[in-house]
Amino acid sequence: MIRQLAVIFACLAIGELIVFLTGIPVPSSII
Repeated sequence: MIRQLAVIFACLAIGELIVFLTGIPVPSSII
């Protein structure tokens, strides 16, 4: 349970980081 939440959080964080670095507004549903 905790590990699954950590993986989901990591994916969201990576998605936000990609958007921040590239400046491209990528929908969170794609990430």
